[in-house]
Amino acid sequence: MAHAMISILALYNYDSEIFEQLELPEDADRQTIIDKILIDNAELSMVYTEPETVKMLIGNWSKIHSPNWERILEALAAEYSPIENYDRYEDFTDTGSSSTQQSTGTTRKVAGWNNDSALTPSEGVDSSGSGSASNTNTRTGHLHGNIGVTTAQQMITEEVKLRSSITLAEVISKSFKNNFCIQIY
Repeated sequence: MAHAMISILALYNYDSEIFEQLELPEDADRQTIIDKILIDNAELSMVYTEPETVKMLIGNWSKIHSPNWERILEALAAEYSPIENYDRYEDFTDTGSSSTQQSTGTTRKVAGWNNDSALTPSEGVDSSGSGSASNTNTRTGHLHGNIGVTTAQQMITEEVKLRSSITLAEVISKSFKNNFCIQIY
């Protein structure tokens, strides 16, 4: 039994709901990704040609890959400086305590000509004491810049290369091609 060769574009033109079960990250533009799949794979024949089967398989495939696509989207949307290759945040908490024991005092004693032979305090100051102290210091630091391994120009070149070659739509379209299209040219 020979199978009919049919492309994703032909399937989509026949049944525009074949992407109905496609799961994507929340911030992904659904129609842009569908369009990218259709454009990139329009002339390739599909492994599966029955629309209901393709719809179900697209749902399963995207459910499996959606968590990875979410992480890719987060990475591509991350805020950073393309000319810095060092970015460190630090939080420090220093805790210290001390205690002191102090005893100082002067007592002056005198003896009189009375019937008692013991010394009697006449005047004086007795002082003694102790104390403790504790402190906590919290500091934060942000160290960033270029550590000199790569020049700013090299980092800019890599940033341009990255941004011109990797998009979420591109990643999903390539995955679709690898999973659903016959790649014999």
